[in-house]
This record gives sequence, C-alpha cells and structure tokens, in this order.
Amino acid sequence: MKKVLAIMAAALMAAVGFSQEMVKDNTALSVTKSKFGFDTTVQKLKDVLKAKDLPVFAEFDHQKNAREVGLSMQQTKVIVFGNPKVGTQLMLQEPLISLDLPLKISIIENKDETVSIVFTNTDVLIKKYHLKDTTIVAKMQALMENIVASINS
Repeated sequence: MKKVLAIMAAALMAAVGFSQEMVKDNTALSVTKSKFGFDTTVQKLKDVLKAKDLPVFAEFDHQKNAREVGLSMQQTKVIVFGNPKVGTQLMLQEPLISLDLPLKISIIENKDETVSIVFTNTDVLIKKYHLKDTTIVAKMQALMENIVASINS
C-alpha cells in the first residue's frame, strides 16, 4: 500500500510540476486582450460559436457562483463547446483526454477592467496525453485562434 501511495504521490508531483512550468513559461495558455467589454465579449463568443455551428454544452458563471456563497470576484465566465465528431476521435486515440474535452474559453474581467480571452493551447494536450496523431489537435488550435480573432474583429 505504501508503494502505491508513493507512486501516486510521485505522479501527482510530476503532473503539478509540468503544469506549473508550462503556465510559468506562458506556453500552456493563450491569453488575448479583448477589444470589448465583458458582456460584449461573451456575446461575441457565443455568436461566433453559433456561426461556426459549434454547440455550447455549458456556461459557468464564476462570479454568480461566488456570490451565491457570500464571496465576490470579478466577472468570469467559462463557455464549454465543441464538436463530438472531433472530440470522439481524440478520445478513441487516448481516453484520458476526456478530462480536457470539450473545448473551453474563459472570459475574464481583469482588475483594471480590461477583458481577457483565455484558452489552453492544444500543444499541452499533445504533451500531456502523448498523442501520436497531432493533426486533429493542430486543427483545434487553429480553430481556437480563429474564434478569438473573430471575437476581436
């Protein structure tokens, strides 16, 4: 049992170190300043997704959730969306990637009242899940970049 716990602890520390290093190096996340206010940015994201026929599976309003437990924070919403045909192909290659799918974009109101559009760079998925066929993931990265550019146009 101690051996199993030691192995699990080592794996967790390696994963945490990997994640912290990538965020520190600013390669894990794509952060783009929006040209618009928070509500407009969120609406433009939804409009772009609709135009691209990408279904929204969930929307998390972190400010609302914080308020419901007596806390306050800046406006932050995460929009979860994707294409099951694409995501399923990746999960057939590596089922563990299901933890990172569907795709997500976070819209964050910063303390200086600017707005950031944030998503995880798909290179993270390639490294994290040791994906051999990276064609789909490269297309996902291009899609995410296009979505952000469309929001800011």
